[in-house]
Amino acid sequence: MILELKNISVGYNEPLVSLVNAEVLEGELVVLVGKNGVGKSTLLNALKGIQELKSGRASLYGKAIGDYTVGELSRNVAVVNTARPLLNGWTVLNVLESTDKSTGKEKSVITEALALCQIEDLKRKEVDVLSDGEFQKVMIARAICQQTPLMILDEPTSFLDVIYREHVLQIFSELKDTFGTTIVLSSHNFAPLLKIASQVWVISRGKMEVIQSDFDYDGIIKRLK
Repeated sequence: MILELKNISVGYNEPLVSLVNAEVLEGELVVLVGKNGVGKSTLLNALKGIQELKSGRASLYGKAIGDYTVGELSRNVAVVNTARPLLNGWTVLNVLESTDKSTGKEKSVITEALALCQIEDLKRKEVDVLSDGEFQKVMIARAICQQTPLMILDEPTSFLDVIYREHVLQIFSELKDTFGTTIVLSSHNFAPLLKIASQVWVISRGKMEVIQSDFDYDGIIKRLK
């Protein structure tokens, strides 16, 4: 087991989501769905170690996430956010080299990530001139370069066209099946992801339901209403 959530509640002044219970095994892909404002990003932030829990316990490899140092988390969790950080003057290659395990020169893992994300032609470009979709591909490649057992992505396909969304499915499938990477991601465009998902977490009305089989798109949509 890589992740264990026991009766956790997350939020700010008041809990957004309460009594969350879930277990995630290595190599699983978890899709988190819910309407805007229900607490998806807040829950993911708790799993990233940047949001304190209101209650309960969230564990990574049996250790409370809040007890990890920043360095320990960076070696275990790769993160892809929707927000675009300021990286003026950085090339795509600089961004990929900034990961802990790939610093200094273009190593094989960087070459593989560039190819897997189909961004070889962008590696010498500065990231501040990239489109939102291109930048998102770079951030996914950077997460791959970290070579962590867990990857957490917040709306990773938001800025991607339909064709590249299908390619992202292939990337995620290879990461979990070939490399055993565990993936937890949120998505509004989750229908294609049901083909490769191990679990679907549905947040609605302050609670989270865990679905582990028979992923029915229409049924999930009904749960969100």
